[in-house]
Amino acid sequence: MADPVVCIFDALDECLDSDRRQLIEILCDLQQNIGCDTGTSTVKALVTSRPYDNVQRWFERTIAQWPNIRLRGEDENDKIHREINLVIDQHVQDLATEFDLPAAEQQHLRQQLLNMQHRTYLWLHLAMDEIREMCRNSFLTESLQIESLPSSVEDAYERMLGKISSKQRNLARQVLLIVVGARRPLAIDEMALALVAIRANGQDQQKLRQVDMKRLEKQIRE
Repeated sequence: MADPVVCIFDALDECLDSDRRQLIEILCDLQQNIGCDTGTSTVKALVTSRPYDNVQRWFERTIAQWPNIRLRGEDENDKIHREINLVIDQHVQDLATEFDLPAAEQQHLRQQLLNMQHRTYLWLHLAMDEIREMCRNSFLTESLQIESLPSSVEDAYERMLGKISSKQRNLARQVLLIVVGARRPLAIDEMALALVAIRANGQDQQKLRQVDMKRLEKQIRE
């Protein structure tokens, strides 16, 4: 008998409706076929999603006939906050080791992070990037402006966008407009074609098609 296989699907809600239904149907067919052949399933699926109604209705109706366990994260906010607190403690310890932060500065940083009311894993990830940059650029730990941490995920993104250089601002604006307007996530080569279409405006089409994909990918990431 083959060893058990665990398939992990993160952010099911971010799929297109048609793709999500097809994926769920494939998982159910696989479960049925393997279960019939062996008498017990050797494949398990771990699926995460925001609790949107259209996702829940379709998913629950489809898997109702199969053994399943649901963990309702939306009902466990207090536990999630406690988990984030543990992650904050670990991050502060890592920063203390990396930048030799004194105990008083560690406590100050930890308290500032814990005082954030609507803290999430995404906010913490973005905030730690900024804290690490502050530590890297400061030669005196007392000069760290801990109070300047982003107050929300939106604030963190605004600060990231604010770091874009004036030379890259036009490209960044075009990329963001394409991302917002696209019906689905785009691959790098698709993004390149979209940028070419925007910048065409009477220029030589053949020349514009000669896009360095690796360089474009690096610019988009930056």
